[in-house]
Amino acid sequence: MASSQACWSSHDRRAFTRHPSNEKIVSVGAHRHSPVSARSDCPLDCERPPKAARDTDKNRVILLVCSIERSALEVQHKLTKTTVVYREIGGHQIRADLYRPAGNRKVPILVFIHGGALITGHREFDVDHSAAAETRDFHAPEPRLLALAEERGYALVSFDYRLAPETELPEIISDVEAAFTWLAGDAVHKFNLNVDRLVVIGNSAGGYLTLVTRYRVNPMPRALVALHGYGNLHADWYAQPNPYSSYLHPKVTQDEVAAQSDGRIISNDRDRTGQGHLIYLYYRQNGLWPQAVSGFDLSSISEKLAPYEPAKNVTRDFPPTLMIHGTQDTDVPYKGISADGVRIRAPWGSAPSAADR
Repeated sequence: MASSQACWSSHDRRAFTRHPSNEKIVSVGAHRHSPVSARSDCPLDCERPPKAARDTDKNRVILLVCSIERSALEVQHKLTKTTVVYREIGGHQIRADLYRPAGNRKVPILVFIHGGALITGHREFDVDHSAAAETRDFHAPEPRLLALAEERGYALVSFDYRLAPETELPEIISDVEAAFTWLAGDAVHKFNLNVDRLVVIGNSAGGYLTLVTRYRVNPMPRALVALHGYGNLHADWYAQPNPYSSYLHPKVTQDEVAAQSDGRIISNDRDRTGQGHLIYLYYRQNGLWPQAVSGFDLSSISEKLAPYEPAKNVTRDFPPTLMIHGTQDTDVPYKGISADGVRIRAPWGSAPSAADR
């Protein structure tokens, strides 16, 4: 884990996943990280936590690149939020929020990509730290990332992208590509950003999109952090009905699904007239998610999905990558995605440990 610096205790995992569980960590390319500053080996140029803090608790998990504990955090850099339209398609505006510390210095960039099965979610941070875990929107950006950016003086970017089923997978990916094109162009000049120090983090479907950024966007991220993400889109866990009881009730009908969308393009599920989670539930109850989200026919879906599957597009140029996943996750089952981490590690010839299998 030499390429990753920080940790959060396992009891904090409800901020990132849907079900309490143990966690598995797969670190990719830790022995081949790029040259960084003289004072640390962190992609965003932060200091290593004390060795004692790294070694005392085996249940702590490495999360990003710096230690975050909100209660102990002393804010050093006040962030200013700017909302921009980074893309417009057919009159529909797609927005990004950029948080930047004051001053004129060129700052590193932390990009967050929200989850929600490509159907729900939005770019906006839930800053209500008093909200109970049971009422939190776990697909929304994690507010402690704001604390990290404030503490370290990073720019933080969170962007919307068009959502399924109104928009199909190829166009969703094109939005992600467009967001990074904007980031490397207008945003760099307007906000004085350092694209050479760029880390991407995402949860669930955002974890999937985080892995996609390695081979589909420019500028290239320096490191990736995928929280309960996945590298395959047509694996059995997505292409077959979900067997877990929490997905069997209520039973959603096709008519109910049709009522959740008026056909308008949306890129923030707060603008959806219906309930996106019912659409998702219907897809998972019937094993329809891959074809419904991609728009590809079953006869050719495996071939057509391949360009959009990180596990099938791994090269030796993949940056240091951290994958964190709950072993009892029933939405994106660990057994279903653990092989993705092995595939991503494969180019370096490192055999997975027993804990990673």
